[in-house]
Amino acid sequence: MKQVTDREARTIMLDILLDVSRFCDENNLTYFLAYGSLIGAVRHKGFIPWDDDIDLLMPRPDYDRFMELYRAKGHYSLQSPMDKGAVHEWIKISDDRTLKIEAVDYSVCKPLGVNIDIFPIDGQPDNMETFRRETDERMRLHHRIEIITRPLKGFPLKGKIATLVYRLIGVRHYLKKYNQSATKYPYETASYVGYTNPYPWKLYSDRHPKSLFEGRVKVPFEGYEFWAPAGYDTFLRNIYGDYMQLPPVEKQVTHHDHTLYWKD
Repeated sequence: MKQVTDREARTIMLDILLDVSRFCDENNLTYFLAYGSLIGAVRHKGFIPWDDDIDLLMPRPDYDRFMELYRAKGHYSLQSPMDKGAVHEWIKISDDRTLKIEAVDYSVCKPLGVNIDIFPIDGQPDNMETFRRETDERMRLHHRIEIITRPLKGFPLKGKIATLVYRLIGVRHYLKKYNQSATKYPYETASYVGYTNPYPWKLYSDRHPKSLFEGRVKVPFEGYEFWAPAGYDTFLRNIYGDYMQLPPVEKQVTHHDHTLYWKD
């Protein structure tokens, strides 16, 4: 198979983003550029030069409607957390002409192509200690999901036994529990919201007053304009601090490890 170049991958992701953006606007659904994609829009007016993905956020009501309304069309398809072969706690929109090869066990998860990520914005508890405790619980669930996807040959005997036990329970069990925890506090009535992030560098910082997401503004991205939260500066500073400051050169590297191919 012919390898997808970095330039081709970015073009594919941008085309998926354009399709999702049009679909959301046509169906009165709210989305926002988020995380590295939002930093890229504000700081570089496009992709961060060393980044290789696109992230979107949707308030949970819009996220659920999007899953209901969006249908596979052309060469794009949606994978939800509850689909067979899914191992992510969020939506992925994938280009089916391509194949992404990662260090995972494809006997337990379905391979995707070049894709973009869509994360839900959920309600969060007012009490910070409750928020921390529940976030820690989701991190443990996320860790078990990650373990299930790893090739068994990479584990010592004890790790293989634990992985097999988790696989017997099933990834869908952990994804269901994760989703139940994430949706415990309705978005509509919550004072604090955010993606229920299981990643250590965002563990407790993805927590924001809902007012940050109650308005939208357009921001430039690769020659187009997409929606961002009206409070995007506060949102980004909550998570990254001074996001306008470039990181040291040695940290200007992608954080993903995969190879992309065109299907024959």
